[in-house]
Amino acid sequence: MTSLKLIWQASPWYLILCVLVSAMVSHLLYSPKSSWSRNINYSLATIRFVVCLILTILLLAPLLKIFKNYFEKPIIVLAIDNSQSISSPKNTAYIANTKVQLSQLASTLGKLTVDLKVASLNGSKVSSDIESLKFDQPTTNLSQLLQGIQSDFTNKNVQAIVLASDGIYNQGIDPSYSTPSVPIYTIGLGDTVPQKDIRIKSLSYNKITYIGNKFPIVAELFQYGFLGKKINITISQNKKILDSKTIQPNNAKGSYQVEFLLDAATKGLQHYQITALYQEEEFAKDNNMAHAYLEVLDNKEKILIVAASPHPDIKALCSALEKKDNYETSLYISGIGTYVDAKYDLVIFYQVPNVISFNKEILAKLIQKETPALYVVGNQSNLHDFNTINKQLSINARFGQTDNVTTAFNEQFQQFSMTDDDKKTIASYPPMMVPYGNFNMPANGNSGVILYQKIGNTISSKPLFTIANVNGKKTGAIFGEGFWQWRLYEMMETTDSKTFDKLISNMVQLVSSKDDKRKFRCYPTTNEFSTYESVFFETEIYNDLYEKTYNHKIDLKITDENNRVVPYSFVTTQQSPRFEIKGLQQGIYKYEATTLLSGKVEKSKGEFTIQAYNLEALNNTADHEMLKNLAAKSGGTYFHQTNMEQLANNLKTKDLKSLMYTTEELSDLVNLPWIFFMILAMVSLEWFVRKYKGSY
Repeated sequence: MTSLKLIWQASPWYLILCVLVSAMVSHLLYSPKSSWSRNINYSLATIRFVVCLILTILLLAPLLKIFKNYFEKPIIVLAIDNSQSISSPKNTAYIANTKVQLSQLASTLGKLTVDLKVASLNGSKVSSDIESLKFDQPTTNLSQLLQGIQSDFTNKNVQAIVLASDGIYNQGIDPSYSTPSVPIYTIGLGDTVPQKDIRIKSLSYNKITYIGNKFPIVAELFQYGFLGKKINITISQNKKILDSKTIQPNNAKGSYQVEFLLDAATKGLQHYQITALYQEEEFAKDNNMAHAYLEVLDNKEKILIVAASPHPDIKALCSALEKKDNYETSLYISGIGTYVDAKYDLVIFYQVPNVISFNKEILAKLIQKETPALYVVGNQSNLHDFNTINKQLSINARFGQTDNVTTAFNEQFQQFSMTDDDKKTIASYPPMMVPYGNFNMPANGNSGVILYQKIGNTISSKPLFTIANVNGKKTGAIFGEGFWQWRLYEMMETTDSKTFDKLISNMVQLVSSKDDKRKFRCYPTTNEFSTYESVFFETEIYNDLYEKTYNHKIDLKITDENNRVVPYSFVTTQQSPRFEIKGLQQGIYKYEATTLLSGKVEKSKGEFTIQAYNLEALNNTADHEMLKNLAAKSGGTYFHQTNMEQLANNLKTKDLKSLMYTTEELSDLVNLPWIFFMILAMVSLEWFVRKYKGSY
């Protein structure tokens, strides 16, 4: 429905002037005696008057306000949980019957004066053919489904949501915690009676271990209905059984932990399969198996701590580094132990060079190797020799003059992160003793300051913990001693020392890490993918100035656990530096990428895993209580699958109203095309008559 309103921008009194001007023009043109009849003369005069009147009115620039009314029918959204938990090999007939019932419900609702929409788990996609819907979604996120509906139909006339589900969700939050804006009517699908089943609920293990170590894999097994029966659980690798355990449940329902202790004999990604022997009475067997993927490393970082004499700080450093499995720490104290000449990834010089004594030959050998170094400067440090050795981080101070300072975390430091709670803990540490003097940093040294010295309530610009990377050489420094008290203080306050250990290990890792100078890198975006997502490879190619370059042909080979090789080829572009691979099955994959740079073949290789997260198999007992709570909270009603007709009748009784929307449009009257054609028609008619009568 449309209505119009004329708006005058000038005074309406000008209309009188328009009438007078139009009448005058018409009179002057048609008042002399003409060669045609009086009636024709009056008609032509009238046409000329109307044309002039319209043109003069248009000069006043009037506006036309157009009101348009739209009616939107009430919308009902039928949301269907099409996950795997509703279907199984044993109830195909049930699924077929469910599809028929839902189709009939949709047909009944469609006969109401409503606009019916159908949504499912796969991205709230609309599907009108319910019987073609496959119950194959590997996860169930009902809260996301409901949020997606509200997002898709924002500002629409949605008056009810009908959710058909078994109430089982394995991703997202509990749907009953959501705050829907419309009533939700729930339909309970599935069976609420527990089925006899054995399933492996979860696996617990470290994702990384080191070659030669023993490591545990703990399987949590759940059983229902197998009281007194023996259940055999095995762990295998490459189809070879490594160990087996047997449990005999003493309850009809319960969970049990089964631990396997294995040897890390081969480095690289390892794939283990844990299986509970299938029983004939079981409802499903897909959940009897779980897979563990872990990486066996053979590259522990070797760290050497050298000191001129014992000190509690050294014990604090060792204790913090021992928490990390990938660190192998050695200690050499001059005159006490024996120095072992080996290749180290990091050397921690504790108050070395020292004013008392330290083997200068060993010191010269360690410095000559250009190994990344972390210096701890204290009251016994020889600052002159320290400044001579270390041009990157130096201090000008008088021997014996010290300050007692607390700490302040540098908020601009971004090379590793500490939580707000960590920063509060660090700020509460007791004072430590630092040399009093001027501290010199590289030109970009400010970004490498981790902790500043805080004197009283004033945060100074003097560094306390700092790192530098000049000309490719990494160096760290702790300008003070007594931080052993930090660890004891934190242990006293919180019963652990995780913040101190994290600070020390992060700093050690940052100083000891090696820069990757490769010009060609090709790697998966993560080391672990699931079977229902694509694998993406990121590619980086640099020229001699380490500037990114593109348009290079990449040859990529993917090898599975059975040594089957699948080749791929792609070209890098700035708009699309990633390459996507779909359809890989569960397992460990090796990759090797090659490209040609300046006539030389460059390679990049590694490994990644594909995991099959069978979340839908972890629970097969419908949860209709959740559906009842959701319906009650939203103002809807719960119906069992057998009572779908009652749901349709219930909605028929609801006052489902259409909404009327009104829009307003402002338009210049001169822009209306019918005005132009009306003037053209009248002028053409006048011209034709005068021409026909011989006036022109």
